[in-house]
Amino acid sequence: MIRTEEEQSLSEMFKELIQEVKVLLKQEVDLVKAEMSQKFSRAGKDVLFVGIGVALAYGGLLVLLGALVLLVAQILPAWVAALLVGLVVIAVGYGLVQKGLSDLKHVNPVPHKAINALKEEKQWIPQQVR
Repeated sequence: MIRTEEEQSLSEMFKELIQEVKVLLKQEVDLVKAEMSQKFSRAGKDVLFVGIGVALAYGGLLVLLGALVLLVAQILPAWVAALLVGLVVIAVGYGLVQKGLSDLKHVNPVPHKAINALKEEKQWIPQQVR
C-alpha cells in the first residue's frame, strides 16, 4: 500500500501534534509542581511561626510555674520579676500563634495558574486537530 504525499503529511502533522501535546502536558505538570512548591513554602513559613509561638508560650508557662514556685517557697519580690517575664513571653507567643494562624487562613492550596492553563489548552487542542 503506497501512501500519497497528502496522507504522509497528514500523518506527520498528527505525529507532531501528539508530540506537542506531550510537551505541553509535561510543561503543565511542571507548572503545577512549581506552584504547589511555592504554596507549600509559604505555608511552611506560617507553620514555623505557629511552632515558634507555641514554644514561646510553653516557655512562658514554665516561667510562670517557676514564679509560682518562688511565690510559694519564699514570698519574695523575685517572683514578681518571674511573673512579668512569664506574662511577656506568653503574650509574644500568643501573638506569633495568632499571626501564623491568620496567615495560614489566606493560603489557597489550589494551583490556579495551572488550572487556567489547562482550560486554555482544552480549547486549543480541538482547534489543532481540525
